[in-house]
Amino acid sequence: ELISKKKTLPFIDVDLEAKFDYRLLPFIIYFDTEISNLYEFGFNQGRIPFLIDEYIKNNKIFNLNTNYIGIDINSRKGAFCKKINSKKFKFIYDDVNNFLQGNFQKDNFNDSCIVASTHEINSEKAIFEFMVKNQITPKFIISDNVESNSHFMNYLSEHEQAYKTKIFKFSDSGKFLEDTYIGLAVRI
Repeated sequence: ELISKKKTLPFIDVDLEAKFDYRLLPFIIYFDTEISNLYEFGFNQGRIPFLIDEYIKNNKIFNLNTNYIGIDINSRKGAFCKKINSKKFKFIYDDVNNFLQGNFQKDNFNDSCIVASTHEINSEKAIFEFMVKNQITPKFIISDNVESNSHFMNYLSEHEQAYKTKIFKFSDSGKFLEDTYIGLAVRI
């Protein structure tokens, strides 16, 4: 059904091939851990919430206490999100700073999984500086920027006693895409 919509405006720049890369990490965390929210900063086309929603519908899961909150400044994004009709999912088109300032609840952030995949240096800086300033230590942090001087790695170096970290490498067997490195930090 989605392929037939490929030529419609929301799907014009969406690659409809299966993308089971780092999105599996928040998917597993959503279902196999106790978190209050999964915050995804930079939800792009909405693959994570789409996978979660499809799994919920296909497995008739009704008693989840976890919510998904996606934040992306680009209102053109979220093609897959338009297929979701559930109160468990919230999509916010706003600047990261505005969202953080207007939605701050320390307990919610500390009891959550943060996915930092904005692909924008100022947004990533805002996320991690906000967490430091407000002494936030989420249960899980996932980042696609794991370079030694990234905001994710700097945050972890300041909180190395609080987290156990693993870097995952995702490779495209067809070598069309470059290898992707994803960091997962789990609060100890």
